[in-house]
Amino acid sequence: MKGVFGGFTIAHDWDGKTLESTSGGCVIENATGGKKADVLIGNAANNTLKGGRGQDILFAGAGRKNRSIGGSDNDEFWIDAEPGSFVKIMDFQKGDDQLVFDQGIDRENVDLRAHSNHTKIYVEDAQVGLVKNAQIDEQSLLFRDFSTTIDPSSEF
Repeated sequence: MKGVFGGFTIAHDWDGKTLESTSGGCVIENATGGKKADVLIGNAANNTLKGGRGQDILFAGAGRKNRSIGGSDNDEFWIDAEPGSFVKIMDFQKGDDQLVFDQGIDRENVDLRAHSNHTKIYVEDAQVGLVKNAQIDEQSLLFRDFSTTIDPSSEF
């Protein structure tokens, strides 16, 4: 986990018995936000991010088996478009939530494909995500500069 801002709960895999550096023995894979707006940023591990209440930003990262659950309110699901990364978005609310891509990604290279009652997300013909139980369209897409610092207190 690279960053967690706001109220959160984190579970890790350190056994508490070894004397080695705890940070070296700890790969955080799950984060749960609180009642306000949270920013949860994953890493290359397989992450499960749960925003909870509030307008959350969830960026699962480069793992191949990520899951993001926004919770209530308007949430942003940031998509890692690197080959091999994948996120399953569990509770996208069309009209409220947004899929966010780095502004370096050409909109023309993002393809949303209906599959049953889900939406598969492709960037340059590589599947990078799946939105469960929602048929979404281009109105649900945003493009932002991922290199800028996220201000968790800002309104979005």
